[in-house]
Amino acid sequence: MPGTRPADIKRNLKPLLALRPDLAVADRALVIRPVRHVLRGAFFDRTGDGYSFSVSRMLVPLYDAHFDIFLRDRVRGAGRDVWEQHFQMLLLDQLAEHVFAPAGQVTTLSAVAERLAGTFRSQGGGNALFKAPVRAFILAGAPERAEAYLDDLARDNAVRPLMLRAIQELRSELDRDIAELCAEAHAREAEMVAALKLQSVWEPSPFPVEEPKASHARRCDEAPFSIRPWVPTPEGLFADEPVETNTPSFSHGQLVRAGRNMLLLPLTREEAERRHHARKDYQLTVRPMEKGRLTVHYLGKRPKSPHDPKDPDFLPSLSIWLSLDVPGWHVQATLRGDLDRQGWLGDLNVEISPQRSSPEAWCAALRSRSGVLEITDRREGEPARRTEIPMTEAEMAPYLGATFAFSDYWALLHHVDAFTRMAGYGPLPGLPEGPA
Repeated sequence: MPGTRPADIKRNLKPLLALRPDLAVADRALVIRPVRHVLRGAFFDRTGDGYSFSVSRMLVPLYDAHFDIFLRDRVRGAGRDVWEQHFQMLLLDQLAEHVFAPAGQVTTLSAVAERLAGTFRSQGGGNALFKAPVRAFILAGAPERAEAYLDDLARDNAVRPLMLRAIQELRSELDRDIAELCAEAHAREAEMVAALKLQSVWEPSPFPVEEPKASHARRCDEAPFSIRPWVPTPEGLFADEPVETNTPSFSHGQLVRAGRNMLLLPLTREEAERRHHARKDYQLTVRPMEKGRLTVHYLGKRPKSPHDPKDPDFLPSLSIWLSLDVPGWHVQATLRGDLDRQGWLGDLNVEISPQRSSPEAWCAALRSRSGVLEITDRREGEPARRTEIPMTEAEMAPYLGATFAFSDYWALLHHVDAFTRMAGYGPLPGLPEGPA
């Protein structure tokens, strides 16, 4: 069974390494070579699952390659389920688009500093990420940008005295002797090369602040990197989502590729129906209305999964994950089956937010075992109003006693709609009475 050890990672990357001598594996990382001052590439980190790893973009100064900097920048969904037949091809495709295409365009230390500064200002982070842009700007020969970054942080944190004190202390870096600072960074680079096992790809080089500007590209900067050529993506791995309303498509999953929602390993209607009746994992995607998008993931058996029971007659309980996007609103619902009662849901949970990236404005969960309806309402702002309502089995039955026919997504939507009405939210945003 494939795993997530460095040897497994290298095996999955083998066709790419054969094609691209300017890429190299160093322990759990794949980096663009040669490396001067910037680590550009992907890091394959362990997870709690022995059959999945997380993939993080590495775009950090070599002398400052703290894990708490680059491990924050994960590629969503990459590295999951190494046992899947399509795993290798999907991983290579995602590395091209989400890691190496953008990283290959970053060749200067000052550009890395700008990205680090933007990340800390927009997302926050630990002490290493807070300090990293200042040193990078100085070593790039742009101390004025380090000062501007600290000024921006001071404005952002005007009412936080502890942060203002840390910013003021960090300003002392601007007064340090440049030769001393460079010597320290060069020594740190050598330490990181040894720690990350990068000896074969490192090209020791002067920092831009140590060289005339005219020689930066030749002596200090990283080499440009293009994702052409790349391992070709096999035909049939992806397909476009449906564009016509009420014309569902079926697949093993979905992902974003080249900025577009795509189907992963599309299925015919007949294949999906067989999976539905056998309680195997699959996904339905449809436009139930002209400006809406619905995905329904039927969570079921995955025959090759090391996590699933090996009994071929095992029939998992019904579990469904639903995501509905309509103009201005995002709805997410989870219908989790009860292992002890076929045709009965253990939990029904619905979250409604004004847009996909916003915290939920309203959510409700019906728990069959505890017989409680839990409601959290933020529609009038914080603090949220939280309510718990005891429910009898008879009161829960219309919402937890549920079976859904293959491809009947309207029945599923109206089931969720009935629940949100009962729980006090009202009708689902943008939902018409039935198919157009």
